[in-house]
Amino acid sequence: MSKRLLICGSRTWTDAARIHDELTLTCGRLGIREPAELTVIHGACPKGADKIADDWAKEAGAEIERWPADWNAFGKYAGPRRNEQMAQTRRRALPRLLGRRIARTADMIKRCIQHGITVQIVPMRGNK
Repeated sequence: MSKRLLICGSRTWTDAARIHDELTLTCGRLGIREPAELTVIHGACPKGADKIADDWAKEAGAEIERWPADWNAFGKYAGPRRNEQMAQTRRRALPRLLGRRIARTADMIKRCIQHGITVQIVPMRGNK
């Protein structure tokens, strides 16, 4: 069974090296020797932290679980709805919340805590 890592962060993030370094360090902390032992979970945003994490996972050979928000069907509620669905899976996941505390990231923190998922916040300084 692979270890699951939930990534949540700003769509304005561009510091791929910082996020890649954090993902690599996290693998070490979790005792993951082969990235194939890891499933990277994210909200499928085509830019920012989700995209950078997705690129890292593809390059490393990790499994990827994407949870895109359905903006057409749910409008401004699509992001929080998607966050709730990710949190409801209650699968073993260690969220790595990247970026400043913006509303969407704070929403994911709240939902993980409500569902009993341990949250670890990784401060991302010096970027949008």
